[in-house]
Amino acid sequence: NLACSGLAPEGDLEDWETLAGDDERLQNGMRRLYSIFQDAPTLGSLIDPSAPENRLDMATFEDLEPLLGKALSNGESAEARERGVVAYGIARAAEMMSRKYHLVVTNVPYLKSGNQGSELLKYCEDNYPRSDSALETVFLERCRELTIRNGTFSIVSQQYWLFLKSYRELRDHVLRSASIKLLAPLGPGAFETIGGEVVNVALQILKNSPPERGFKINGIDATKEKRVKGESKYIKNGKLSRSVQKSQLKNPDKRILLSSIGEKSKLKKYSHSY
Repeated sequence: NLACSGLAPEGDLEDWETLAGDDERLQNGMRRLYSIFQDAPTLGSLIDPSAPENRLDMATFEDLEPLLGKALSNGESAEARERGVVAYGIARAAEMMSRKYHLVVTNVPYLKSGNQGSELLKYCEDNYPRSDSALETVFLERCRELTIRNGTFSIVSQQYWLFLKSYRELRDHVLRSASIKLLAPLGPGAFETIGGEVVNVALQILKNSPPERGFKINGIDATKEKRVKGESKYIKNGKLSRSVQKSQLKNPDKRILLSSIGEKSKLKKYSHSY
């Protein structure tokens, strides 16, 4: 059950259509596959083959598999076999990315919108306007799309979306529609292979369903542990803080914190910034 979602179709569209023979329905399926994955090297698993505009005109992976298998057989030319290999891989990726999963756990890519190419930038703006400031927050939403209702999705991403004003709409959406089962800020130096202060991350485990009345976020601050192994141990054994998730909506800009501010006085009561 492995497939690469970053492969683009090779050759002309007509070459792909010939793999389907005279069957118009299968031709339509191959045509849609070709179209959907044209931008795969850039978009990868952001592609949603299950979206209405991406349906394979009623030809499923199970329908396409026999003809792709035929293209992979030794009886065909080397060129046809090569096309078949790519087509099979793309069809397999499309089938897997169309499913919903009970658990999605992944290492998301990090890339601010200012560093993205125009094609990726536009795709994120069009499809994920709440989270398009960075690729990792876009993938927070994409991972949720891949999860069944009441399923669990978990990522490690930059902490910024938890408090920066530009992510206010995303926080509002997450707090109302998903249940944060664990929030663990890891701070800089959380990865053995990445040094410096550039990557300041938090572990998030979420349930794909709105929080029940009184539901509490489990929080654990691992930033005090300076070594990766120390952080790992602290996450397992450290002291948990708990705060009612819906109370976070009352925080300034709906910031997601490890504790509730409640009725405590805020700094803005005593000071202002020019």
